Amino acid sequence: MGIKNCFSNREIARQLQIAESTVRLWRERYIETGALQRKKNPGSGRPRKLTKAEERHLIIRCILNRRLSGLDLAKDTTTKDGKMKVMPRTVRRILNRRGLKGRTARKKPYLTAVHMQKRIKWAYAHRDWTIEDWKHVLWSDESSIQLWSNSRVSVRRRDGESLRADCMVPTVKGGGGRICFWAAFSAFGVSPLRIIRGRMTSDMYTDILENSLVPFIHELPMPEVETDSGTIETTARKRKGQEVDKKTYKRGRWIFQQDNDPKHTSNKNKLVLEQMKQDPEIQLQVLDWPSQSPDLNPIENLWRQVKISVRARLKKASNLEEQMQFVKEEWKSLPRETLLNLITSMPKRCKEVIKNSGRSIHY
Repeated sequence: MGIKNCFSNREIARQLQIAESTVRLWRERYIETGALQRKKNPGSGRPRKLTKAEERHLIIRCILNRRLSGLDLAKDTTTKDGKMKVMPRTVRRILNRRGLKGRTARKKPYLTAVHMQKRIKWAYAHRDWTIEDWKHVLWSDESSIQLWSNSRVSVRRRDGESLRADCMVPTVKGGGGRICFWAAFSAFGVSPLRIIRGRMTSDMYTDILENSLVPFIHELPMPEVETDSGTIETTARKRKGQEVDKKTYKRGRWIFQQDNDPKHTSNKNKLVLEQMKQDPEIQLQVLDWPSQSPDLNPIENLWRQVKISVRARLKKASNLEEQMQFVKEEWKSLPRETLLNLITSMPKRCKEVIKNSGRSIHY
């Protein structure tokens, strides 16, 4: 070794590409102890400013209130003269070691006890549905996208480049306008995207049902009928020898999902859906749906994917009409595999709702 062979500190530092002061420290330790080994605790490294009990107190405080900042927690570690024992960055390091890392809070709908109870009831009622059962569901929803996104964008820049055009995010009051649209999808494809101009009304939704949903249903392939009577039990209860709920759905017909928006559940639209149910060429059933449950609707995942794809385009939309065209193109280009993957996630969603006692799930 260099130290044993009496090489100079500079030569050893150059060969090992380390600081000369580091070589000097190890040479002094070798002269003192006769070995090149780290000192055993206590004695090696800077002593901790907080005791183990004080660190546990920080962890407990953080768990009891997840929104406390590093500065808030550091203020709890004061000395007799009122000064903080540690800096906020030290508190953050302690929390990071325990797996309590700072993250942006996810936004989820507010759930009351009634909402959670209804979600659990719905999940139990559908937990035995097979993938083939879920393939009969037509998932629908409205969404919107702004011309100019207000989401956080990260860039890499040097000092003094903060005002470069490619290092800034242009903003427009009101986001430059918003586009609203409706669509539906199944395991077999997506419906045409219906642009909603102005505020959605019950009459507009009626028009969507009659002139967008019905044509989409007629274009879908008819699923195979598995029983002679043309009806099946949508759960696995029959296979288990249990009694089947009287409310069964017809195999070869579709089950329509919509949320509980007042425009959807108006008397006029209930009548339209009932007529579609009685129509022998459609026989559309409406899926019971718990309120405040976008995490159970897989179309929400499709909306997110479409918006990400639109914002990732090299060419940005300069007006709302161009943005509409981009959204339509990305919607039509969704691969069939993506649709099937979302359909197959439904049993997992039901199980997670039950496991979480009706609270929000990670979807």
